[in-house]
Amino acid sequence: VDGAAQQTIDAMTNRTTNYAPGSAQQVLDALAATPNGVIISVEQAEKYNILVGDPVLLRLYNRATNQYTDVQAKAVGLFVYFSTSAQDSDFILNRDFMTQSSGNPSMSYFLFKTDGTPATNASVAATLAGQYKNVMPLRIETIDTVVKTESSSLTSLNLGGLGAMERLYTLLVTSVGLAIFLLAMINERQREFGAMRALGANLGHLRRFLFTEAATIGGLSLVIGFAVGVGLAYMLVMLLGVIFTIPAQQLSWPVVELVILAVLVIAGMTVSALVSARRLARLKVVEALREL
Repeated sequence: VDGAAQQTIDAMTNRTTNYAPGSAQQVLDALAATPNGVIISVEQAEKYNILVGDPVLLRLYNRATNQYTDVQAKAVGLFVYFSTSAQDSDFILNRDFMTQSSGNPSMSYFLFKTDGTPATNASVAATLAGQYKNVMPLRIETIDTVVKTESSSLTSLNLGGLGAMERLYTLLVTSVGLAIFLLAMINERQREFGAMRALGANLGHLRRFLFTEAATIGGLSLVIGFAVGVGLAYMLVMLLGVIFTIPAQQLSWPVVELVILAVLVIAGMTVSALVSARRLARLKVVEALREL
């Protein structure tokens, strides 16, 4: 990278969690301030036990001498994924240091920011191809081509579909589970309800008792389920982040979807309580008291 020209690096588009120590801007500033600096992938740093500030001996092929030359660099930072670079990139050097050490002044990558329209992209690609057709072959990639490549990989998941299935499953399990619990409670405690009716409690009192118990159980289930879900999501992000090209920086909080899901779950619990209340209304007091 051309670290000396800060305008060529849009550090703010780099995820801070991909760099150490400090933010992406701090790591790139350190690279620009150190002519022989190098940013090393975390994988290689762990493999060779390299720390920030350590001298690093690199063996580069020098086209001028047609021999490999040992050059000394200084580790100024670490990275997990460097945007726009190849996925197997392990070392990021300043362009001037690289050209002097390798004897190859030509560039390998050109990064252009366009308006994203096909016509503009085609015009830029045609200009580059015409300028370097006798120098080196070019492979042109745009955001659209990269997205298509990523979408066809094993790491592409239909998160929207998975989320819809998960919400439907949560709604069914919560509603059916609460209904089964309330109906079982009525069957187990019908003698208690019969005694309450005999002592003067009407159906309204019993319904309020039933709804209070359903609200208590449902509310505790939502709180406990939310805590367990957040913990599980955090664990999955930490474990599965390594398989994605760009790891997640933090958990995503779809507030609107969570509120809608909570409302649907509460509605499902209400329906379950109403179904159980109808079963309670058919309770025969005499038969219930006969079992006392």
